[in-house]
Amino acid sequence: MRKRQINTLINRTLALSLTFTAVAGLTGCGTASVKVGQASSVEAASAKEDESFGNTEYDGVKSYLEYAGIEAQPDAADARVIKIAYGYAGYPISYTTKNGDVSGYDIEVLKAVDALLPGYRFEFVPSQGGDDLLLGVQTGKFNGAVRNWFQTAERREIFSFPEKNLGLSVTGLTVRTEDLEKIHDFASLSDAGGLVVPVDPGDGHYTVLKNWCDAHPDKAWEFETGTLASKTDAYAWVAEGRYDAYFGLEVSFNSIVKAGDGPAHQYADALTWTPCAAIPTYVIFSLEDKDVADAFDTVIDQIWESGYTNYLQETLYGADYISQYGRDGLGVFE
Repeated sequence: MRKRQINTLINRTLALSLTFTAVAGLTGCGTASVKVGQASSVEAASAKEDESFGNTEYDGVKSYLEYAGIEAQPDAADARVIKIAYGYAGYPISYTTKNGDVSGYDIEVLKAVDALLPGYRFEFVPSQGGDDLLLGVQTGKFNGAVRNWFQTAERREIFSFPEKNLGLSVTGLTVRTEDLEKIHDFASLSDAGGLVVPVDPGDGHYTVLKNWCDAHPDKAWEFETGTLASKTDAYAWVAEGRYDAYFGLEVSFNSIVKAGDGPAHQYADALTWTPCAAIPTYVIFSLEDKDVADAFDTVIDQIWESGYTNYLQETLYGADYISQYGRDGLGVFE
């Protein structure tokens, strides 16, 4: 992959926007920042993809109380309201349905935690996601946020993390099927000199890629950052040769590319998704709300042990990654 001189990387890092600077430590690694979201050849299909995030078929996810056959503990009279921001179009992690309901893997786990903590009442606040969530917690607008977050040393300096994770994220590369033998993980992607579709600095995928680059300086490369207007565009760009890989969830690939009615189904034969990381995910809280993170730790094991997290992954992701990789995952596959 094309290497850059250190001074070039530093200059481009300094050129990042003020929002990125506000969450310093999350957007380092010398990336080239680009604005993504120009009109594409699949614009009409992209609209269909956006609608799928609010698909009412996912309104029927069982609550933890229903799944476990238990009743919620009533909130205490002095229960503290905890505002938790989430990405409203982040299916299957978090989303708002067409009926206005809040759901998703992270959301349903937090609803379960809320049901077991009478001293707190969680209120979910929709947001676009990414840096908006992180900055909102940093500035006190929100008490916490969820978006498939991974822990990093930099983030632990800025936010309060529970000791225990709420989920497991299995992520991978979508590449052209004809390139699968030469590009199937980060090392082979680097060796092939391939380009990755821009990665959102507020997304957990950025952290995975950055950490891998930091751990493998001999193979590290400069990758573009930016917020995609549509995942459909990302798959089209790979299939059409603009980029060589897209780093994302299998469920997105399945629903957008593999599904017969997916907005990028025309690329089903041309593209293949291959896993490259299984990493525990967390809810983040502000430094002032460490008590909420500590309270989370007192009840989350009960939820894991009930099998509810497995049920949610099977229902929302279409695969029980927890059974495959364990609660703590396997990290980045080498």
